[in-house]
Amino acid sequence: ALIRGVRDEDPEVRATALRSLARAEAFSASDVIPERLSDPVPEVRLAALDALGALRADRSRARELLTDPDGLVRARAAGLLLEDARGRSGDADGGVDVEGDAEAEAALARLTRSPHPDARTAAYRALASSRSAEAMSLARKGLTDATPSVRAEAARTMTEVDPIAGLEEVIAAVDRGGDVLEAAGEAMARAPERCGPVVRRLAESEA
Repeated sequence: ALIRGVRDEDPEVRATALRSLARAEAFSASDVIPERLSDPVPEVRLAALDALGALRADRSRARELLTDPDGLVRARAAGLLLEDARGRSGDADGGVDVEGDAEAEAALARLTRSPHPDARTAAYRALASSRSAEAMSLARKGLTDATPSVRAEAARTMTEVDPIAGLEEVIAAVDRGGDVLEAAGEAMARAPERCGPVVRRLAESEA
């Protein structure tokens, strides 16, 4: 029934079916997922990418969506490719990803300059799967984004890309003051004992 739903005329049904297949880890459905990567509806393409990742199907198929007209789709596709590159390099302990995926990171770099905040947020979220110096540099710039949700995702990405140096940079950004509420929240979540005094000092200075 779910496989039939993937081919339903209603795009909402198609997207729901794809997400259900992913949640159920229906690996036997891997063959039907790629056909929905070219679905005319962005939400369905996003669901197909999510299913592609969850079912560990051929993630290289995501590369064709790096030039998708929808920014959220491009970000998710790039994120999948970065996750795949990270897995291949065996880098699961926070070190630098020596392989990476330059094409995916370039797509995300462009998205961080999108006029749409949701696209910028998605770009930083996807960059969290990288371990390159470029990803850290991009996330650092995101700390000064005009939109709070983007700043929050950039701070989160910095601590994911490099849990040690990234956290120190986020704490330093909080210590410098300015519009850093989101960075303070991420730093407190990661290391309250390290960030607590800095956040209290910042609060006192603004009282």
